[in-house]
Amino acid sequence: MSENWVRKCSLVMVDEKGNGLDLSSFKFTFSITWQDTKYPKEAVFKIYNLSSDVANKITRGEFAKIQLLAGYQDNAGLIFSGEINFSIDGRDNETDTFVTIQASENDKAFCYATVNTTLAAGYSKTDIFQALLKAVKNFGVTVGLIPELDDVKMPRGKPIYGMHRDEMDRLALQNKATWQYVNNTIQMRPDNTHSAGTIVLNNRTGLIGMPQQTIDGGINLRCLINPNIIINSLVRLDNSSVYNTTSPIDNANPAKTAKKPVKVPSSILSKDGDYKVINLSYHGDTRGNEWYMDLVCVAKGKADAITLNKVRSDDY
Repeated sequence: MSENWVRKCSLVMVDEKGNGLDLSSFKFTFSITWQDTKYPKEAVFKIYNLSSDVANKITRGEFAKIQLLAGYQDNAGLIFSGEINFSIDGRDNETDTFVTIQASENDKAFCYATVNTTLAAGYSKTDIFQALLKAVKNFGVTVGLIPELDDVKMPRGKPIYGMHRDEMDRLALQNKATWQYVNNTIQMRPDNTHSAGTIVLNNRTGLIGMPQQTIDGGINLRCLINPNIIINSLVRLDNSSVYNTTSPIDNANPAKTAKKPVKVPSSILSKDGDYKVINLSYHGDTRGNEWYMDLVCVAKGKADAITLNKVRSDDY
């Protein structure tokens, strides 16, 4: 195996005072899910054979956050940084003990952040966003990737009261977008947009097996862990490598389906082979074979899709 394909990872837990505990040398597994919705990225870690003292500190809740850097020698990065929700310990057999940790990104902000303010007449969508951002600053959340917001001035004042996530839902709907907390930032992704750059996936760059076309025109694929692949990013595939699916079985006449399976038209594939990631999950085992990502993608769509490629923190 080339040095470039040597696995690299770092697992660190942090307490409320900011003191870190490095667990990278232990055997551990992880499973992380990330969807293009408002719900936070979630992770489950299973760490083996810790000392009883360390295991007890974890299960007593002395650590608040957990961070995972993973990838390969020449391409590793942060793939999860979240708040610990709960942890339990257990035993697989007579010799192997474990601690399981469940965590979510910015879970406290999602569950508890509220907003209670009134905007004066003449406010714009930018003013709404500023008010919502102020409501989560105490949770350590800052501005992230957002679209250009129009500057239309409203003739009347606006009270904003309720859960922060509900108000973000309303703002995102007005901008035909989805939103989410990502790595301690708020990100808003307009429909029909994608992040800058395209990641080519083939058997030389980490693609595992053949991508599978789905009935509704999506693409499911598996690749080696690549921290550059995120929600809303583009991956490029050779369409000839995509395995076309067939129509569902006709329960009324299964023999007919078996004799003549109907392929989903290849015309619904992206013509240039570019697909947007809308759902991904990471799976890893530091002492096993698992070290991959499962992606759910859709065709990029319109060629003139807007590309979001900068953080507009200067405006906030």
